[in-house]
Amino acid sequence: MRLGARIQTVIDLLNEVTKDSNPYDKTVTAFFRDKRYIGSKDRRYISSSIWGIIRNQAKIDYIISSCKLTKSSRLRAITYFAKFDDTITDEELISAFSGEQYCPTEMSEAEINLKITASSDISFPEHVLYECPEWLFNKIKNQYSDYDLLLNALNQEAELCFRINPHLINIEEAQKKLKDEDIQTNIGKYSPLCLSSEKRANLNACKAYKEGLIEVQDEGSQLIAILADCKKEHTIMDYCAGGGGKSIAIASIIGTDGEIVASDNNLPRLNKITPRANRNHLNNIVTLMANKSWRQSHGLLFDRVLLDVPCTGTGTWRRSPDARLKNDEGFFEKTVIKQQHILEEAYQLVKPGGRLIYSTCSILEEENQKQIEVFLRKYPEFKLVNMKSLWKEVINTPYPCEDERYMAMLPHLHQSDGFFMAVMERM
Repeated sequence: MRLGARIQTVIDLLNEVTKDSNPYDKTVTAFFRDKRYIGSKDRRYISSSIWGIIRNQAKIDYIISSCKLTKSSRLRAITYFAKFDDTITDEELISAFSGEQYCPTEMSEAEINLKITASSDISFPEHVLYECPEWLFNKIKNQYSDYDLLLNALNQEAELCFRINPHLINIEEAQKKLKDEDIQTNIGKYSPLCLSSEKRANLNACKAYKEGLIEVQDEGSQLIAILADCKKEHTIMDYCAGGGGKSIAIASIIGTDGEIVASDNNLPRLNKITPRANRNHLNNIVTLMANKSWRQSHGLLFDRVLLDVPCTGTGTWRRSPDARLKNDEGFFEKTVIKQQHILEEAYQLVKPGGRLIYSTCSILEEENQKQIEVFLRKYPEFKLVNMKSLWKEVINTPYPCEDERYMAMLPHLHQSDGFFMAVMERM
């Protein structure tokens, strides 16, 4: 494809992702699936440009607004290629808007002025510079003294992380199998089950993935499953199982002699678990729709209740930069209340001596530490398990976090997504 055709495709795809309520990566995947005539090099260029626009959208929109123009996919593309793509010269960019077949129409005078403005030095407001909604930027700045490093890290592309299936393979064998498929990996720094790759991989063509030897899972997320410290003799409930990522991780750790109840109130998500478990050669996960009548009629108590609660996902912006564009202050407030309700429901399922494991992929204290502080004041029969001691017992490497009460993995400190974990034991 010529440059003009590539840019027009970027504009077309940007129109698709911004009007679709689905996560952007799903829309991008579906777009390319429907346009198989686009070659691999062109796909990489177009995809890279789309994510570049999304990762810089606050700055792009600020520039467009400063020129008194109405934001659109076309103007965002012009601004992005002028400001952030140093592989294209000004002349090449203007020439790409030729109006020829498959190319965008010629730039108007206002668009040329926009390009000139974008190419100049611009002083951005701090929240725009760090690509963070203003209401959320103030929270993060107040919570973290190194907020600048944290927000910069959250706007970088994440490595691809695999979790090996210890039920089937060890880490050295998995690394060799991936190398045989031309996927170069490094052993994770914290999780003993983690392999990471700087390059993307086509999982549909990956034999190790199709055979259930590996799963895609961020290293921080793997640690939550590992530090849940589940044993095969335990009764285990994954209360907010979603698509089953942590259920499957725990199931692979304890082996087929143990059993996990994976519960969720979203049936389509819950239905994804069994096919994933089958691919991983695991038959020890029971799926269950969550509702109050079930809890009242069964009255079961568990040794481990995992609450990977719904959250704002602020810790996952490296992988889902579009998430920051979709969440507003109202969503944040509703999410905090929902988390409180889930804690109120789920703690009743923990037997004496059992553990309640609370986790999020958020970096906000209102969803993390403050939730636990409120819960422990209300239910003093629960006590925090010291995370440093738990880490030493289960993983036996140096504990990477400052606070021994909670595990808080952060991208600028640990090169993982942002994850929070608290383990509470019922007396």
